[in-house]
Amino acid sequence: MIEAQAPAIVARWLERLPAAAPSLPRDLRLADVRNAAPDMLHGIAEALRLGRPEELEAPWTAAARQHAEFRLRQREALRDLLREFQILREEVWAALAEHLRPVSAEEAFLVARNLDAAIDSMATNSAHSYSQQQVRTAEHAERLRAEAEYERRRWQATVENMLDPVTTSDAEGHATYINDAYSRLLGLPVKPGLPVSEHPRYYRIYHPDGTPFKAEDLPLQRAALRNEQVRGVELVHRRPDGREFIAIFNAAPIHDEAGRVIGAVAVGRDVTEQRRMEQERERLLRDVERRAAELDATIGAIGDGLIIYGPQGEIVRMNGAARRILGVGPEWARLPPEERLRLTDLRTPRGEPVPPGEFASDRALRGEHVTGYRVSIRRPDGQRRELLANASPIRGEQGRILGAVLDFDDITALIRLQEQREDILRAVSHDLRNPLAGILGQAQLCERRLAKAGLERERANAQAIIAAAQRMNALIQDLVDMARSETGQLRLRRQPVDLASFAAGLKERLAPSLDMARVELRIPEHLPPVWADPDRLERILTNLLSNALKYSTPGTPVVVSASERDGEVVVSVTDRGPGIAPEDLERLFQRYTRARAGREGVGLGLYITRQLVEAHGGRVWAESQVGVGSTFSFSLPSARA
Repeated sequence: MIEAQAPAIVARWLERLPAAAPSLPRDLRLADVRNAAPDMLHGIAEALRLGRPEELEAPWTAAARQHAEFRLRQREALRDLLREFQILREEVWAALAEHLRPVSAEEAFLVARNLDAAIDSMATNSAHSYSQQQVRTAEHAERLRAEAEYERRRWQATVENMLDPVTTSDAEGHATYINDAYSRLLGLPVKPGLPVSEHPRYYRIYHPDGTPFKAEDLPLQRAALRNEQVRGVELVHRRPDGREFIAIFNAAPIHDEAGRVIGAVAVGRDVTEQRRMEQERERLLRDVERRAAELDATIGAIGDGLIIYGPQGEIVRMNGAARRILGVGPEWARLPPEERLRLTDLRTPRGEPVPPGEFASDRALRGEHVTGYRVSIRRPDGQRRELLANASPIRGEQGRILGAVLDFDDITALIRLQEQREDILRAVSHDLRNPLAGILGQAQLCERRLAKAGLERERANAQAIIAAAQRMNALIQDLVDMARSETGQLRLRRQPVDLASFAAGLKERLAPSLDMARVELRIPEHLPPVWADPDRLERILTNLLSNALKYSTPGTPVVVSASERDGEVVVSVTDRGPGIAPEDLERLFQRYTRARAGREGVGLGLYITRQLVEAHGGRVWAESQVGVGSTFSFSLPSARA
C-alpha cells in the first residue's frame, strides 16, 4: 500500500521541504531527493511487512543513512533533518488514513504503532549516521588543521634557516612576513599594514641604475595584485647604515582551492658579492686588455726580435722586428714548431744543424736561462742571417713553466765587420811586422858593426832606429791586442810566473830602450807565483813602467812593489811625477786618454793595460796626489788559489 502511494507521498514531501528545512541550501537539488525517497519508503514498507519496525541496523535502513550523509554534505542542520522525517511521517499517515477506515480500531492502532516505530527507526538511524559523520568530519577537520599547522611550522622553520631572503604578502600586497636572512640584509623589521605605496620608500628599494622602484612594479606586489609569475627581477636595497646589497627575486601568487589569490611569496638571492666580483672581473679584464695593449706596443717598439712561446712551443706573440729579421709573415707563427724549424734551417756557428730540442727557446721551455746563443738561420728568400739570442722561461706562481720568451738580434753585419777586422788584424800583424822585423834586424846588425868599428855617433843613430822600430812593434801589438780583447778573441797562455825573477828579467830586457836604472824592484822572495800569460804580463808592466819613467821627474826613482791579498797578488808601480788631477783619474783607463796632457802617444797604453788585466780576471786602478806622484796598481790571481 505504501509503495503504491510512494509517488504521491514523495511529491507532497518535496513540496513542503524548502519551507520546513530553512538550513537547506538555496540550490537544493530536489532530483537527488526524489531519487532517494522511494528507497526510504520501500524500507518502511519492508519493516512493516516483516514486522520488525524497530530494528536499527536492518538492511532497509540503509536508505536513511545515505540520506543523512547526503544532507550532511549539503550542510543541513540536524533539526531540519529530523523535521524532514516528521513531514514524511505526516505524508505517509495522510496517504494511509483512507485505507485504515474499514479496519478495526485495534488493527489501526497496531498499524500506527508499527508505522511510527519504522519511521522512528529510520529517523534514529539517520540521526546516528549524521552524528557519526559529523564526528568524523570534525576529526578530519582537526587533523587537517593539525597538518596545516605542522606544515606552517615546518615551512617557517625551513624559511627561517634559509640563507636567501624570503617575504610574503596578503592579497592586497601588504608585506606580512620576512625571514631572518632578509631582515638582516634590510636592517629593518617587517611593518604589517604598511601601505603598498610606501614599500619602496620604507624598505629603500631601487633599480640597479639607482632610480626608485614603483610599488606596483615590485615582484611581491606584481604576484599578489596582478597574479603574475615573476622571475629574475634585480633589486638594490640601501640599509639604514648606508650599505647596499643587491638581490635577484622570483615571486609567485598563492591561490586557495577555488583559484583565488590569497597572497604571494617572493624568494631572493643575495648577489652583492657576485656583482662585486663581476665588477672586479670586468676591471681586471680591462686592466688585462690595457696591459696586453701596452705589451703589444712595447713589443712592437723593441728593435730586437721578440717571440713569446706557449708551454707547447706555440707562438703567442711575435713583434714586427722578429718577422723582419726572419723574413716571415704572420702565417709562419701559426705553423707547428717542427715545421718552423725545418723552414728556417738552424745552424751552429760551425755550420752544423742544431739538434732537435736544443734551440734556445726549447731549452727555455725546459727551465733553462740561455744567454749569448749564436745561431745561423736561412730565411725564406734564401738569405742566411747570423742571430744572437737570449731566452728565459716564463713561470707561474708555483714555479710551473707557462711558456718562454726569446729575444734575438741580427748580428750578420757585426759578424761581417768582425771578419773584416780579423782580416785587417792579420794584415797589420803580418804585412806590417814583416818589413818592420827586417828594419829592426838590419838596424841591430849595423849597431853591432858600428860598435866594433868604434863609430859611436853612427852607433847612436842605429840605436835610435832600433828604439823607434821597437816602439812601432809595441804599438802594433797594442792595436792587435785591443781589437782581440774587445771582440772576446784574446787568447791567453797562462802559467805560473815568479814575479820577482820575471820583473828582474824584464828590467834587463828594457834597459836598452828605457832608463831602467831609475827602476827599483821591491818584490818579496816568498811571494807566490801569479797565474798569467808571460807575454801579456810583460806588456802590462812595460806600459806602466814606460808611463812612470816618461811622466816623472828625471833622476827620481820608480818603485815596483808587490804583495799578496786574499788570494791575489797586487803589483804597484809608483813614481814621483807631477801627479794626476782627481777629475782625470775616472777616465784614465779609457781609450785615447793620455795620463798627462802635452806628451806624446795616442792614449792606448793604459786602455790596453786594463784590457789585459781584466782578461786575466784582475783589476787595475790608480792613486795620485798632485805635486807628489802617482801609483798604478793591478791584481792578478795567485797560482796557489
